[in-house]
Amino acid sequence: MSFITERWGSQPIVDDVNALYRLYRDDKSSGVDHIVGQKGVLTLDRLPAILDPSDPTSSQQDKIQSVYDNCIALLDIDRKATPFKQLQGTLFKEAFESDVLRGQVYPDVFESVDLWTQSNASVYIYSSGSIAAQKLLFGNCGPTTQADQKQQAAINLLPKFKGHFDTTIGSKIESTSYTNIINQIDSATADTTLFVTDSQKEALAASQSNLNVAISIRPGNTPLDESLTQQIKSINPSVSTITSFIDLFNHYTFQQQ
Repeated sequence: MSFITERWGSQPIVDDVNALYRLYRDDKSSGVDHIVGQKGVLTLDRLPAILDPSDPTSSQQDKIQSVYDNCIALLDIDRKATPFKQLQGTLFKEAFESDVLRGQVYPDVFESVDLWTQSNASVYIYSSGSIAAQKLLFGNCGPTTQADQKQQAAINLLPKFKGHFDTTIGSKIESTSYTNIINQIDSATADTTLFVTDSQKEALAASQSNLNVAISIRPGNTPLDESLTQQIKSINPSVSTITSFIDLFNHYTFQQQ
């Protein structure tokens, strides 16, 4: 909350907060009684209100507190809403540029990305985080402790990627989003494209668009739901599960399209 307090009134924060307020207002007038995130459902009567940023009768501190409370509620249910992710992106930008944060990726990711590069395979990122946030994370990978950061420079993975997508192209749990992505990538087809995710709902949506799908199982991930597993396999019998990106090379052949 201190970050927003210190920068309240700056243009990036003004734009992000206004967008978040419009999202809150749209939710309240939508006619439904709840909102859905990837980790749960929140009824609108429990959604913290965001005070109108332009209302002169509310104090600045009260407005900031209302934004903070609303964001915590959205974070708790892991809601993939673009205005919320835009504000996160602004927060990340400051933290990465000041070297407070480093992007954390599993060690096998570095090796896998190098192997994909060697095979001329095109690698894209599709994340609920904004494209700006993606570039900050993957452009500044490495240790997070100040002591380690002094000894090791950040690693930039961005040159390894062909492009980025976020929720402006569509929700990750809607099949049309994956069709939209395929249509935007030159020479790409669904049957020659692999989507890797740790979310079964995303795996289901991608399968409905006929993509090849691998579900990544990592420590701390939500356990797989058997009913969702069966639903995915009924559409995509070849769906695979992996515990490391290196496993992908045992299931698929990668080459330039």
